[in-house]
Amino acid sequence: MAENIENIKQIKKQRWLKMVMFSLLAAVIVSGSVYYAISSYVMSEAEENIQNILQSNRAVHQYIQQIMHPTFFRDRNKGKVPQDYYTPEIFSSSFIVRVMHNFHNKERVKLGLPEVYYKLASDNPRNPLNKADEFEMGLIRMFNEQRDMKQFRKIVTVDGKDYLYYAIPFLETSNACIRCHGKRSDAPVGLQRIYSGSGGFNELTGRIRAIESIRAPIVKEKYSLAITGSSIAVFAVVGLGMFFFNRKLRYDVSERTVDLEHEIKERVNTERELVVSRRLYQNLVEGTPDLITRVDTEGRLVFVNHAALNIFGLSPEECIGRLVFDFIHPEDREVTIKAFQDWLNGSKESFTFENRQVGILGQEHFMSWSIRSEKDENGIVQGFAGTAHDITNRKRAEEEKIKLESQLQQAQKMESVGRLAGGVAHDFNNLLTVILGGAHLALSELEPGQPLYEYVTLIQNAGEKSAVLTQQLLAFARKQTIEPKVLDLNEIVSGMIKMLQRLIGENTQLTWQPANNLWPVKADPSQIDQILANLCVNARDSITDIGAITIQTGNNVVDEGYNIEHADVIPGEYVHISVCDNGCGMDKETMAHIFEPFFTTKGAGEGTGLGLATVYGAAKQNNGFVNVYSELGIGTTFTIYLPRYVGNADQKSAKGQAQPAPRGLETILLVEDEAAILNMVKLLLTKQGYTVLAANTPGEATRLASEQSGKIDLLITDVVMPEMNGKDLAHNLMSLNSKLKCLFMSGYTADVIAHHGVLEEGMHFIHKPFALPDLAVKVRKVLDGKYP
Repeated sequence: MAENIENIKQIKKQRWLKMVMFSLLAAVIVSGSVYYAISSYVMSEAEENIQNILQSNRAVHQYIQQIMHPTFFRDRNKGKVPQDYYTPEIFSSSFIVRVMHNFHNKERVKLGLPEVYYKLASDNPRNPLNKADEFEMGLIRMFNEQRDMKQFRKIVTVDGKDYLYYAIPFLETSNACIRCHGKRSDAPVGLQRIYSGSGGFNELTGRIRAIESIRAPIVKEKYSLAITGSSIAVFAVVGLGMFFFNRKLRYDVSERTVDLEHEIKERVNTERELVVSRRLYQNLVEGTPDLITRVDTEGRLVFVNHAALNIFGLSPEECIGRLVFDFIHPEDREVTIKAFQDWLNGSKESFTFENRQVGILGQEHFMSWSIRSEKDENGIVQGFAGTAHDITNRKRAEEEKIKLESQLQQAQKMESVGRLAGGVAHDFNNLLTVILGGAHLALSELEPGQPLYEYVTLIQNAGEKSAVLTQQLLAFARKQTIEPKVLDLNEIVSGMIKMLQRLIGENTQLTWQPANNLWPVKADPSQIDQILANLCVNARDSITDIGAITIQTGNNVVDEGYNIEHADVIPGEYVHISVCDNGCGMDKETMAHIFEPFFTTKGAGEGTGLGLATVYGAAKQNNGFVNVYSELGIGTTFTIYLPRYVGNADQKSAKGQAQPAPRGLETILLVEDEAAILNMVKLLLTKQGYTVLAANTPGEATRLASEQSGKIDLLITDVVMPEMNGKDLAHNLMSLNSKLKCLFMSGYTADVIAHHGVLEEGMHFIHKPFALPDLAVKVRKVLDGKYP
């Protein structure tokens, strides 16, 4: 029994020894493998360092020798460089490589790495730094003797440290080298002066005279690391062997492992839940464009999400510790703080408010805030959490909507007044025609010294002023009858300068600044005169004592951006005319009403309030627009923009000369549905010698034309009449008399006349009210064929 027990112990002992031996063998194999792997890595690192240096050096040498030197010698041969000039050391590739290597080693030292030894060793150098030592001299001889040998590689020990030593042949002397390395007397003069010794001279063609010598360190500590790694592997294997001998421990470990696996599984599940929760938090807090903040009770930021970069111009980290109220727009800060305090004193759960936030670069954002307090378990406020939504686009859209609605209301108001002006124009013009015609007839029967002459003159003057007032109303309403022509605004303004200077007086300096290459426009020249006169008079009235007025012209391109701010402006090419003064200027409230008819800042009896209304209407009627800039105490600038005319500029503006009231003997058929006007015009024409056939209706006119035995030379007809309009009547009568000439007249507004087709180019028209001279001149021109 005792023997069996002893045998069993012996067997267990043998098995234990076998396991130990197996473990030790495995440890040796692992250690050897680790040592070999680390040694190979160290050698490859040293080899790579050497090859990198060689590649860099080859690049430098190639550049200097193949690009820099040929360029230098070519320029010297061309005479651009003196023949005795020797390239300084900076042209030397060896010098550049040496500088590069020194810089490389300094950088390695900064990184805690050992230096790499490099030397361009020569047995006959000019520079003592390149003098080869005894070992390097032997390598130079070996490379010259064994010309098929391309490199020398060996591990060497220097100062107790191992290095991978690497050498390659360099500077095999060629014919080009002999220029400077042959006989000393043949070398460049500059080279002889710099190197007074014999070094570098007397070389032979084809001889290798230098090598590149490099030593890359092999750190001994890595070998120690390999040994340490091997030892660890040995102990690991030994421990593994001992593990197999301890069955009970294995069983206990197995049980414990099961418990640990259960605990690890629970921990993994917990960590997974935390990851999901963290991802959900990031999606909610960092994935939203809204600004999310937390502040302490002093109002300092303790948390802010990434939206701070867009709103404040600061990263979340830069915002921490700043007062949140510092980012509120100064104009909104006081009201926001008051509202916040009222909320703290109240009972509402959350605080909602809208204000402007200002970033560090001045960028403004409208924000809608929702803030709630954060309390501890005792109900004491510890801070505040807030969410802010950027409503800048919505606010700007609302502001733009209000602005556009205001512009629309202003346009509608101006249009309503225009319709009112156009509605009364017809009757008013008819009455003025009778008044002016009657006054003229009365004056022709009176002598200037008679008592009634002065009274009738007053009636005539009042009628003429009323006619001008009507024209101003129609100009504002954009219903004035106009005769547009292709104009050069520079010519129009130049022709008015003297008159304008007399108009504004000597105390005001008038400066005229015409633009070069001004585009043509198509407009009524009389309206341009009217615009300039009104603007200059207004500018003069704004100047208290002595001042200056400047008139400028220029070309402009109005883009879509301007159209966004001014919805009634069509983008395109415009010609502008500006009238600028240094008068008293206007405030915003005054500027809001300046184009309204009868609005004036002048005293009673000093103005009608139609000057700027006329300017506005004339610009609109010519498809243009007006821009005003004014500052109190500085002055005002009115700029009129008229569309560029792109057709053939063959029409020229011309000032009408005063004409006498010409006479005639022709027969005229006069058609007018207003009896008073019919009689008045008949009297005026008869007085000038014409034979007048008067008809109150188109039907009566047709009858008179058919019954007339003699020739009818001219038809003068109203445009709008019962039964038939003037254009159709003219068409019917011209079918009976193809040579019949026509002159249309009307007191209606331009849009009504255009509707009846009278204002077409080439048709003759006179607008009511008119006086005898105007009518006589117009009739004569039509009869003589001098009027278009």
